Parts: sequence; C-alpha cells; structure tokens
Amino acid sequence: MLFDLLFICYGDGGMATKRTTLLLDTELVAEAAEVLGTSRPTDTVRASLGQTVRQARLQNLVGWELPDTAYEELKQQREHRRGGS
Repeated sequence: MLFDLLFICYGDGGMATKRTTLLLDTELVAEAAEVLGTSRPTDTVRASLGQTVRQARLQNLVGWELPDTAYEELKQQREHRRGGS
C-alpha cells in the first residue's frame, strides 16, 4: 500500500509544496525535460504543470469579450504612455 507523505512548507519563495509519490513514464518525463529545458524530474513536473495552467488561463481569455469602449480606453492609454495626445 502506498502512503502520501504530506507536508506544507513556505520556504521556497512562498510556494506551498507537497511531497508525494508518483508513478511516471520515465521516457515521457525525459522527453518533456528536453522540451522544457529542465534537468530534474521535479522541475519537469513543475514546469509541465505551470505550462498546463498557463495554457488553460490563456484559453479562458480567448472567450472574453470587452465592450467597444474598453478598446478605445486601451488605445488612449497606450498613446498617452508613448507621449501622444
């Protein structure tokens, strides 16, 4: 029987972590590490999870519809930052 050893710590840049045991496809982890430029399995899993969440958030943004006035406001703010009138 497998038991998860659970502990929360905030020593890694405020990030909560959980120590657990995972069964991973080592070839898939190696391929992901190569794509992500990571060297340790933990870093590969973190990067993969981060990319997955980022992709989902970006996909969620695609569905946003801003009112036409928002586009005009953004355009004015950009012009103002560039020194335009």
